[in-house]
Amino acid sequence: MDLINIEGRRNVFVCEDLTHLRYKLMKYMQKFCSDTFNSCYTRNGNIKAKLKTTEKRLTITSSNDLFKHGIYADFKQTGCSKIPSI
Repeated sequence: MDLINIEGRRNVFVCEDLTHLRYKLMKYMQKFCSDTFNSCYTRNGNIKAKLKTTEKRLTITSSNDLFKHGIYADFKQTGCSKIPSI
């Protein structure tokens, strides 16, 4: 969601459309990975996250990206038994 300044308007937000799988992954990261990430947002259809420990910024495009960074996710908590790679 981006804040955009438009003449005569205040606080206009633009929300990105995500694929169903990326939306589920984003919600999972926001809910269950708050101890791992400082922030989690989208940009150009990709999920961006900032690690708490190193301040490193990650681009997450699939559940495999979490695994590559040592984050083991239990996707049963999202309502999906598995979130496949995109």
